[in-house]
Amino acid sequence: MHVVRKLSCMMVLLLKRVITTLKYIFKWFSLKLNQLLIVILALVIVCVLCKVWCGHREEQLVPRELRNLVRFQEGYTLPLVARNQRQLDQLAARIDRLNRDAEIYNWNRWGAHRDDTDIFLIQVHKDVERLQYLIVALGQVRYIKKAMLIFSHSYYDDKINRLIRSIRFAKVMQIYYPYSMQLNPDKFPGADSEDCNGSVACVGRDARRAEHKHHWWWKAHYVFHGFDWSEKHRGMVVFLEENDYVLPDLLYMLKYARQAISYFSSAYVVSFGRAWVHGLDHDTLTVDAWHPPYEKGLTFNRTTWLKIAALASHFCFYDDASWSSSLVHLFERFPKGYSDMVATTAPRVVSTRTFSSGRVAAATLSIVAKDSLFPRSVRAVVSFSSGAGGASRVRHVWRGARPAPAGGWADLRDHLLCLDPLLATTTETLTDTTYMFEQSINKNVSNSL
Repeated sequence: MHVVRKLSCMMVLLLKRVITTLKYIFKWFSLKLNQLLIVILALVIVCVLCKVWCGHREEQLVPRELRNLVRFQEGYTLPLVARNQRQLDQLAARIDRLNRDAEIYNWNRWGAHRDDTDIFLIQVHKDVERLQYLIVALGQVRYIKKAMLIFSHSYYDDKINRLIRSIRFAKVMQIYYPYSMQLNPDKFPGADSEDCNGSVACVGRDARRAEHKHHWWWKAHYVFHGFDWSEKHRGMVVFLEENDYVLPDLLYMLKYARQAISYFSSAYVVSFGRAWVHGLDHDTLTVDAWHPPYEKGLTFNRTTWLKIAALASHFCFYDDASWSSSLVHLFERFPKGYSDMVATTAPRVVSTRTFSSGRVAAATLSIVAKDSLFPRSVRAVVSFSSGAGGASRVRHVWRGARPAPAGGWADLRDHLLCLDPLLATTTETLTDTTYMFEQSINKNVSNSL
């Protein structure tokens, strides 16, 4: 009985200790739980605030009506698509049909093409992440509804096509460079390991760089000669690339540049681009010799183009795969040995290549100098060198001694393709003609020896 009583006391004592321990555990757990709940609640509040702030920033970066045009994340690259020869032939036939159809999208919303319509001619390859922000920027340009966008592609892709055909804020066209590396992956005009065979003419040829020059020249020819309205077109054509970004008052400033260019007989082009530098005057136009890096946003009309096309050989035979350097070389054959430009001192077209992505570029450039855009009055300042003689003026174009051509454009087939950009000939004919030309040269050399 005594043992039972003792065991009972021990059980009661043990039970009390268990209850005390459980109370302590529950109390500790309750305290930790409350702390955990507080932390979770704080995180939720922070996330909500971040989302609101980010949404506001995104709304500033991309207006609500244009957000459907932002589809690709930073770092996105288009997947590679391998095609056999039959598929390449089918793609070439599709591109030929699309070029012949020359469909204008959104004409029922913004009206048919007019002879005085200003055109944005955008050269597109594969950088779709940056391209989407260029499109968003174009959608915010004042008077864009009166303009037309023509996208010229060296790479056919359904995702790019869907993006462009989603544009609603202006008239849109698409044309396709028909002699691209995509359609000729292992033969000229693409890269072919059998092309050179030790020939000096092929040394240094980079098919991608060569394509870029060909494409620029081809798209200019196509717009100024290839459509049923080309011969009557009087509007300006603004040349852009997929990795450019435009500011909202570009067309506003074009109105002033168009007036200024009429006062200078040696000014044939307008430029909206240069490297971005803080502190530049947004209300000033500069009259100076055109030269790189003013190729961004290069703008001219059909009258100027006809002067350029008449000197095509100086562009097409110049051993430099850069179209802008080749164009400077061509301008040296103009009456005064150069072409003046009317340029915006503060750029309205900026390259996004200096930024890590299109989004970063858009986030930075969309808030730059907002208060300085759309100046109420604009002045034109003539460069001091504009009064210099021809030789001095040409030296001013190069800012010193004229550099040697950079090379990469010595292949005779590139010359022939360039001279015949809308291709009355074919690439097979080009190859045969090049072979015959080289044989003729070799024969003449042998006879002279």
